[in-house]
Amino acid sequence: MKRIGFLSLLLLLAFPGNGLCLYIAQVTPPRTDDIVFDYGYSGQYLGTVMNGDGERGPVKDDEATVEWALWELGYSVDLTEYGKSDGTDGDISVSLTYAGATVYPGTIKEKTLEDVSGTWSASSRDSGNPFPINVYTVKGANGFALYWLETPQASGEWNTGHLPPNNERNLASIPSVSHFSGFSVAGPAPETSVAPVPEPGTLALFGIGLSAAALWRRKSAKRFPGGS
Repeated sequence: MKRIGFLSLLLLLAFPGNGLCLYIAQVTPPRTDDIVFDYGYSGQYLGTVMNGDGERGPVKDDEATVEWALWELGYSVDLTEYGKSDGTDGDISVSLTYAGATVYPGTIKEKTLEDVSGTWSASSRDSGNPFPINVYTVKGANGFALYWLETPQASGEWNTGHLPPNNERNLASIPSVSHFSGFSVAGPAPETSVAPVPEPGTLALFGIGLSAAALWRRKSAKRFPGGS
């Protein structure tokens, strides 16, 4: 069976703000020969926040949860202004355009998805002028993907490639977007040093190496019982 996506980390953490047990996962998007999104994504992908109890929510991408996730990932920032594509709260007005993706292009299984990619723009709710943001989230299904913009932007692209499929065996089950949230941070952008998360293949090889070393030591102990 070919895997179409996987979680290469599992940082399980209790978030006291809403009583949920959330975890931050590194979600590998599908290969480009399996699915082609009409649009990419802006900035640096940081991780996907999901509900640790396996239910479909409620995982909110509110200021408290996003700030907690950023701190856990090594970004010591304070969020200030925010806005959502489906709401009128906050100082930022966020607009989205909606496009799709093609699953298994050029094959008999080719299928088109809707509302899984597009463009975004942020503006001041008061003046209507462009409002550059530092952080944004793409919310859908059982979590939200979190992105960092090293240079603040007032517009860009988004897709749901970092949200796990509802059915791991079916690429067409990649969730559509629920909403997009944008945030600005107080002060200059921080210098961060987030350690890369090993992928499952790396972890498997590491585990094999440890097992081989343990086996060699047991055999050596039998040959030389007095050795160290």
